[in-house]
Amino acid sequence: MRKRTLEIVLIFTALLVLGVLITWLASFVLYKPDYSCSESLQTMFINVDSFPDGWQMDEPRTDDMSGIGLIDYCGVGYLVFNGVANQGTYEYKSIDYAKEGYRAKLSSEFYSRESLDTPWIEIDMDLKEEIKAEESYLACAEIGHNPMCRFLARYRKYIVLFNSHMEPEFMTARDLEQVIYAIDARMTQEIMGGN
Repeated sequence: MRKRTLEIVLIFTALLVLGVLITWLASFVLYKPDYSCSESLQTMFINVDSFPDGWQMDEPRTDDMSGIGLIDYCGVGYLVFNGVANQGTYEYKSIDYAKEGYRAKLSSEFYSRESLDTPWIEIDMDLKEEIKAEESYLACAEIGHNPMCRFLARYRKYIVLFNSHMEPEFMTARDLEQVIYAIDARMTQEIMGGN
């Protein structure tokens, strides 16, 4: 009798665990996000005309992350220019997630580590009053004796990260300013309807 009760308990426990496992797996397969991602992040990239003469761009790449529950953004797009500059555009699930993502990227992208020849130094942008991003940050550092600047901006639920090696061989401060204006104009047009 006792052996029979133990068998019933074990079978019941196995069925219960199996049911929980099937339900858990089905939640991933049938998962429908409670937010929507835009049709294409590619429309949010600046074009090569925003860069110095002679620059070229690679084919844009985008990844849809909307079905992955543990990631707080639903899409990401990358575009590389001349192999020395790139734009990453991240679409988050909501404005709140984007605000958290912006803070996380501030600490992860403007890191301090041994490979830096100089620490990241915030650049006071005269254009900061003119751009329409809710949050933005521009800083430069020297990495491997090469100056590099990074621009991070949040537009509602989108974050743009732009990196470029700087002069003398690559991009001047004036070129960088023009690229930032181009990013702002594109994001304003695509996300904020030109406002």
